[in-house]
Parts: sequence; C-alpha cells; structure tokens
Amino acid sequence: MCREIYRRFKSSQTEKPDIHTRLMKKYDDIPAWWFYSLMALSVTVSLLLCTVLKREVQLPWWGLIFACGMAFIFTLPISIITATTNQTPGLNVITEYVMGLIMPGYPIANVCFKVYGYMSMSQAVAFLSDFKLGHYMKIPPKSMFLVQFVGTIVAGTVNIGTAWWLLGSIKDICSDSRTKDLKSKLLITNQASSTIGCSKATKPNKLKSTNPSRSISIPTASLSSSAQRRRGERC
Repeated sequence: MCREIYRRFKSSQTEKPDIHTRLMKKYDDIPAWWFYSLMALSVTVSLLLCTVLKREVQLPWWGLIFACGMAFIFTLPISIITATTNQTPGLNVITEYVMGLIMPGYPIANVCFKVYGYMSMSQAVAFLSDFKLGHYMKIPPKSMFLVQFVGTIVAGTVNIGTAWWLLGSIKDICSDSRTKDLKSKLLITNQASSTIGCSKATKPNKLKSTNPSRSISIPTASLSSSAQRRRGERC
C-alpha cells in the first residue's frame, strides 16, 4: 500500500495533465489557507467542548487527539481503495471497539470518538468524491468548496435543532419506560462496544450517565445474541 501511494504521488507530479485538468485550469484553485483555517477552527472548537463540557461529552482531550490521528492516518489509503475499487472500508466498528476498550462504560464518549475518528474520515472521502465529480463536470473548485461548507453548516444546525426539539417536546424521552419502547439498533451497538470486557460478560454493566448521581444498568442479556457470541469468542 505504501509503495502504491508513493508511486501514484510520483506519477501525478510527472505525467501530462489530461483534457479535464487542462480545461479546469481556467478556474482559480482553492487557497490552501481555507483548508488550514477550517481545520484549526474545528479542532479548537472540539477541544473546547472536550474541556469545558467534559461531564456532558465524556471524551477527554487526548481521546480527541487520538481520534483525529486515526482519521488522518486512514484517510489517504481508504481514499485510494475507494477510487480504485468503489468500495469504502469503514472504521465505525474499529473506533467503537477501540474506545470501548479504553473507556468502558462511557457510551457518549464512545459515540464522540466514533464521530471524530470515523465520520471525519468518511466525510473527507465523500468530499473528495464530490470534487472528482465536479472536476469532470467542470464546476469551479471554489464554488464546490463553498457549497459543501454551507451545506454542512445547514445540515448540522438542522440535526442539532431536531435533537433538542425532540428532547424538549417528548415527555420523559430519556426515562427507562420510554427507552424500552425505543428499540434502537444503534443504542445496542454503542452499548455492546462501550461495555466490552471479558470479565463483564456474565454480569450487568454500568454505563456512566452525564448525571453523576445516576448510572444506567444494562444487563448483558439485553445485548444481541450475536454480539454476546462474538464477545465470547474474543474472550
């Protein structure tokens, strides 16, 4: 893989540009400081969330750095695999199990680690894919960048607004009785990965809540049988 990356990088510097590249030269390239500024802003805001809202987020600052490092390392090889095979390997399960091993019993930290470690890489690959399509469609690069940026802001705002609206409009949405009615596969997945541990396979697991005076008891029997079987094999 490393040789393939080096070979492709070297050939991109020496080979002649194709017709699409020549036609796109009439548009101005995206300034590099746009990407650097956006990355610095995102990391700064994320660090503030992990330090100021430490009890709510549950993810320590070193967990954020570790997640960003994983995304940085895997983005290039996975992008090459996606470009050549049209198949994108996912890090979602890997990030869940890694954080489940490091900090068992913290489901919110597990989800946050997955967001920064997997979703950032996945969005980067999708971003490159959109740029590739725009390259063939002869769309100005700056226009593509701005559309992606505005779309991300709008989508994130709508998602957060919808989540807060649900929390405020549905009575007792986080109560135990309501939780039993909401059969969420994602919740089961996060519980399985955040409570991983061979010594806990036969007894209830305590998940840390954002409220320090309360913990959520999740019996192991509530996990899917396949998850229990995989945990047993790993043990």
